[in-house]
Amino acid sequence: MIRHKQQSTLDPKYVKEKLESFFKEDNIEKDITTKATQKSSTTVQAFFIAKEDLIFAGKEIIIQAFNGCSINQIQEDGEQIKKGEPLAMLSGPINNILKKERVVLNLLQRLSGIASATQELAKITGPLNIQLLDTRKTTPGLRAFEKFAVFVGGGTNHRFSLKDSV
Repeated sequence: MIRHKQQSTLDPKYVKEKLESFFKEDNIEKDITTKATQKSSTTVQAFFIAKEDLIFAGKEIIIQAFNGCSINQIQEDGEQIKKGEPLAMLSGPINNILKKERVVLNLLQRLSGIASATQELAKITGPLNIQLLDTRKTTPGLRAFEKFAVFVGGGTNHRFSLKDSV
């Protein structure tokens, strides 16, 4: 029985706000490496490639992070991706892609890792009629993202904060 609201989507506005905060923390506007090595007018294609089999979680992160780029292909959240397959392909200004890619990759790796691990556990608990629940004990600032990843992986979100239940 599911008693709590499920984090079944990531709100685009929320993702955009969080990314802006993460990019500010990383000081992307003063990326000295990209500025020193790349021409801002250069347009490139970027490929996000799976390094292992995984359950993808993070489509909205890519969409919001690279809103100044053309997204030519992107996987759906919850898709089973094989090692070597693309998660997304995009094109746009090299400086826009390079200064944001590490923050985005870190989030995609974390969320896809959570979704993948959750699915493995759900395969074990599901046939036994055991509901796999997450907790509110998440990484500060990433709760909505991590709860979304659990949902994508086939788990069930338990309470979101201390006010939700006892």
